[in-house]
Amino acid sequence: MPIILNTYLLDKLAAIKAGLSVKPGELGARIALIAVEVEGQGALAKKNAVDWNVEGEILNKPDSVQGSPGPQGEPGTPGSPGSDGLPGAKGETGSPGTNGADGAPGTPGAKGDTGEAGERGLQGYQGVPGNDGSPGSPGAKGDKGDTGNTGTQGNPGVKGDTGNQGIQGVPGNDGSPGSPGAKGDKGDQGIQGIQGIQGIQGVKGDTGDPGISTARVTGSNVTTTGQALVNITGLSLALLENSVYEYEACLTVQSSSTAGNGYGVNFSAAGAAVEAQIDGTLAAATQMTKRINALNTSAQAFVTVAATGGVRIKGILTTGANPGNLTVSHLKVTSGTSTVFTNSFLTARKIS
Repeated sequence: MPIILNTYLLDKLAAIKAGLSVKPGELGARIALIAVEVEGQGALAKKNAVDWNVEGEILNKPDSVQGSPGPQGEPGTPGSPGSDGLPGAKGETGSPGTNGADGAPGTPGAKGDTGEAGERGLQGYQGVPGNDGSPGSPGAKGDKGDTGNTGTQGNPGVKGDTGNQGIQGVPGNDGSPGSPGAKGDKGDQGIQGIQGIQGIQGVKGDTGDPGISTARVTGSNVTTTGQALVNITGLSLALLENSVYEYEACLTVQSSSTAGNGYGVNFSAAGAAVEAQIDGTLAAATQMTKRINALNTSAQAFVTVAATGGVRIKGILTTGANPGNLTVSHLKVTSGTSTVFTNSFLTARKIS
């Protein structure tokens, strides 16, 4: 469809084409004249496009050569004011403004007349008791009053019942002992009293610990040259039946040859058993330990250096149904002399 141009602009355009002057500033923008749509072609054809600057001067013109600027024309007569345009459409309602500041408080009104007394309200709940107040300061002491007159003595009252006996008082402390009295005359001898009944016999006490029994070689050394065990004189202790003893024999000994000596233990009653160890000198700077588990039996030879040495036998002996004597014995291996020195000893202690 055709583009409708403002009539005012068309008039100015026609004046320019006719060579008339146009007031500077009347056309403040570039104006393009667009030809009407060429019917049936579906496109727009540009025709007679003219450009102006802000002063209304022609800048270019299609299909023409730019001419020299013409002289400044005289100002035209101001045109009549145009008619007022139609009122524009109502704009959208603006956003609500912020609340204004509160106004200053008004002057209090005059006090109204006292209203009629209302009906008495219901009694409220009793309040929580308040805390006790601080005690007040003591008041000043008052003056002593005058002594009153003695009243008339009343008649004696009726005698009351006898009261219950009071609680016995705490015994007083013992008094200091009195001085000894003079010794009295010797009294006549009294009649002999009847003999008292004999008391019941007390329970038999437990058997006391028999303690350790000791025997030792005294007087002189004990020797033997035989090859069978013989008791060492002085080393014998009596033991009870059916008992267990711990025993120890410490002997200082000597062999006259390198064949050595033999040693053992014995008990004089049947039924006994032994378990012991024997240790002592074997050779120079050499010791040996052997087991003894049979009575009257010699262990391996000791002291095989033809010199003095030591032997110790320590063990347990269990006796049978009969009491007897525990003894220590010795022998000489092959030939020569076995010697047990004085103060060699034997000890035994009953353990059950």
